[in-house]
Amino acid sequence: FVSTPEGAAVYVDDEYLCDTPCKRELHEGTHAIVLKLPHYEPVEETVVVDDATTMRRELSPSFGWLSIGTIPSGLAVTVDGESVGTSPIDGFEQMPGEVEVWIDDDRFHRTGMKVRVSRGRTKEIELTPEPRIGGLKVRGEDDRGNAIDGRLIIDGEEVGETPWAGELKIGTHEVVLIAPDGAASQGVYLVEERTVREVVLTPGGEGRRFDPDAATVRRGDTSYK
Repeated sequence: FVSTPEGAAVYVDDEYLCDTPCKRELHEGTHAIVLKLPHYEPVEETVVVDDATTMRRELSPSFGWLSIGTIPSGLAVTVDGESVGTSPIDGFEQMPGEVEVWIDDDRFHRTGMKVRVSRGRTKEIELTPEPRIGGLKVRGEDDRGNAIDGRLIIDGEEVGETPWAGELKIGTHEVVLIAPDGAASQGVYLVEERTVREVVLTPGGEGRRFDPDAATVRRGDTSYK
């Protein structure tokens, strides 16, 4: 007895025999054979046994699949309130019927939809939640408090020159200021929703900042709070 997928319970004449793949001897004659596997449709057949043979069957799923994508990727996903991991999610097994799919990430407004899953079919959906936004203002100063018009890099992307102000998704962001002479100051800052964080960086100095929630500020190979 062979089944796809494997692991189906084989019943012969209403008695459990083995789990596929398996081989057993049967008396010659007619037998009622049933293959059962959770979440798959049972196979029920009447078979005449008169010689060595292989009963090979492909089982039909009684469930469907969900494929869930998000922009951006890497967001927490729930199905009917249960966490199913982070996007993208491919081939998530789901029993047929209507389900609710939600993006539940603190950095984004909660976004979701109801979808219907059909037996043996894949339902593909893509969600684009709206990010929660805060503000960040950055300016550079030298050790004497004079303004510095330096290159500003946020999360690895150059965004302009200081002084700079703009909107960012809430959460922590790495900010680097590079002065015209190449000296740099770097910090990690928390941006909160509907607030404006003000940061002052001093390239070549200690990266002064107005941010009690910052993680660390680094200059060269030295780290300090």
